[in-house]
Amino acid sequence: MSPTTTSSLSIEDLLGRRGRSRLPVKVCGIRTPEDLAAAEGASLIGVVIGVPSSPRDRTLDQAASIFRRAEGRFGRVAVLVDPDADGIRRALKVTGADLVQVHGSLPKGLLATELARVVPSIPVPEPREGPSDAGRREREVELPSDLPVSSHPYFHLDRGGALQRGGTGLVADWDRCRRLVVRNPGRRFMLAGGLTPENVARAVREVHPFAVDVSSGVESRPGEKSREKVGRFLRALA
Repeated sequence: MSPTTTSSLSIEDLLGRRGRSRLPVKVCGIRTPEDLAAAEGASLIGVVIGVPSSPRDRTLDQAASIFRRAEGRFGRVAVLVDPDADGIRRALKVTGADLVQVHGSLPKGLLATELARVVPSIPVPEPREGPSDAGRREREVELPSDLPVSSHPYFHLDRGGALQRGGTGLVADWDRCRRLVVRNPGRRFMLAGGLTPENVARAVREVHPFAVDVSSGVESRPGEKSREKVGRFLRALA
């Protein structure tokens, strides 16, 4: 099976697409042509690859088929967990992905041209609530110190931790996310984690991300995207 053609657009062009909303929206966890149709109006789509525990998991060949259908309509993002350098190369070559979103450690040994297509995902803890947390100093979310702005201006923020890297469908700590955005004016952040048509406008007001990423929040059941919910999500950001 021949790979999908990778876009010649830069990461800035791909992530700068607006679709039907005032900021870029990525619909993640695309599994089928029906999911792809439901995502119409978004800027980017994501396919989860090689994560058997996820109801949205696809193989490289299945991702390539989806990305061929998406070519010219969406920016195409392969979502990987703890890949090695060869795993990132295979995803780019076999699927034709425009970008690779990496949850977990970023591997060594990637070429500059490959790194230019990688968006690292940063896990953000759950929000702290209740009197027991009052006055407690919160540990700030930090970016890896070995990723300079010149090679990694874009990051993905998602609720996660040691046991699950991301894709939890749970809301991240927006206060920590906002502080991270404020501390890093030279970076651009895509916010994920429990976003829905009902809360995304508030999330954008509080965090000020460059883009947003949604998956379970626009599903009718786990792994099945809803055109109606995607439409409401986009209208909330119109």
